[in-house]
Amino acid sequence: MSRQFLTSARRLLRHFFRERHGHLGVMTGLMMLPLMAFVGVAVDLSHAYSLRTALREAADTAVLDIVSNSSLQELYQGNGITPGQLVNLARRAERVFSEQIPDNVKNQSNHPSARANVTLTGTTISASLSFTGDMPTSFVHIIGFNTLRITGEAASSSNMSLFTDVHFLFDNSPSMAIAANDAERLRMVQMTKDYERAMKRGFNLNGCAFACHDLSGNQQTAENYFPLARAAGIKLRIDTMKDAVTQLLDVAAASAGDPDQFRYSVYDLGDSLTTVNRNGLEIRTRYEKDIAKVKRTVAAIEPMSTPYASFNSKAGSPLDFALAFLDYMINTIGNGSTKNNRQQLVIFMTDGVANAMNIQGCTTPTWSNGQQCTAPILYENCNEMKKRGIRIAVLYTVYQPMPFSPYYVQRVSPFAPQIRPALEACASPGLFRNVEYGESLDDALKALFKRSIQYVRLTQ
Repeated sequence: MSRQFLTSARRLLRHFFRERHGHLGVMTGLMMLPLMAFVGVAVDLSHAYSLRTALREAADTAVLDIVSNSSLQELYQGNGITPGQLVNLARRAERVFSEQIPDNVKNQSNHPSARANVTLTGTTISASLSFTGDMPTSFVHIIGFNTLRITGEAASSSNMSLFTDVHFLFDNSPSMAIAANDAERLRMVQMTKDYERAMKRGFNLNGCAFACHDLSGNQQTAENYFPLARAAGIKLRIDTMKDAVTQLLDVAAASAGDPDQFRYSVYDLGDSLTTVNRNGLEIRTRYEKDIAKVKRTVAAIEPMSTPYASFNSKAGSPLDFALAFLDYMINTIGNGSTKNNRQQLVIFMTDGVANAMNIQGCTTPTWSNGQQCTAPILYENCNEMKKRGIRIAVLYTVYQPMPFSPYYVQRVSPFAPQIRPALEACASPGLFRNVEYGESLDDALKALFKRSIQYVRLTQ
């Protein structure tokens, strides 16, 4: 390059930077170029992210479809799942992935491809799927990127262990004698109101929503509304529990691929406040496979009775003792892979208020000379069970506020907001359901059971 050319170039540049006419417009134009490029990159990347999100959702659906498919249980219970069937399941996951992608996403990502893999290790089936797509760019192609590669993967697993011991723990404390819903409550209140007027007694003149089970026999003081409720066919909360379990037994029997798949144990807190002992648990049946026998056992459960209205201050909900003793009674805990290696599942149905005598570590102020504790459950007992491998499903029948009751106002209301958190902490992950007053327990219990016996989760 000649010296004369360089000299002329330097002179031209000095003139350009000294010149002030239109200089701002030129500089602004020069600055706009990288700014526009940056905005274009952001637009393309944002579009790519939204496409990847849609593809990831399709991938999640595909792997969950494989491991949660009910036909897997039939295969597993029969001759087992063969390598060829695992390959077929993988191809199915790829088809489901493609079917789940909206047409506009397919077109904008150049019809992405997918590769799935399904494995069975012990009692766990796992499905994974990876996908790849290419998105044509709108802006960054000017700097040489005609497409952006979109990749991702999803994985899910399911425990296929099917041999299970199911332990039903009924809270049949006196509070479970409340009428089951608003319609039944109105019937109960009116019936007891009429009864009190006919008896010409001076209490409960406004009626009572509870079918109190007072066995004192004193017609002047006994609040024995239980026979009235039964004679009138009024459904109580304990009845909705029993109905839900009975329906659940039918569902379990229909879905079982092996007659020995489920064994059932049934427990409650006892028949009467006079028989509640420190164990806080009454064994009704253990490891029973005959559904008809289990149903008869469940049908016989009734709310606790009391010998007279103020007996033991109605300390009839020893839930903490019941859980601790149940933990002691469950000896062998397996993974469900064989009939002799069963997983253990506790289904705990309760309103969550423990009321018992001589509780160690009571979380609320004690009363009755420091001997009685009314409080949320001590979920530490549940933690010990879960550490051992026992799964706990909790169905919380929400404790009904009773502002007209001195007992509720003084003893329960102060800790009422803590009832649900304590029960949630007791339950195994994903195995908690609450049912409000008047709602059906049937569907909630079925859903809880199905989730309990087959634990499906996304792992990636």
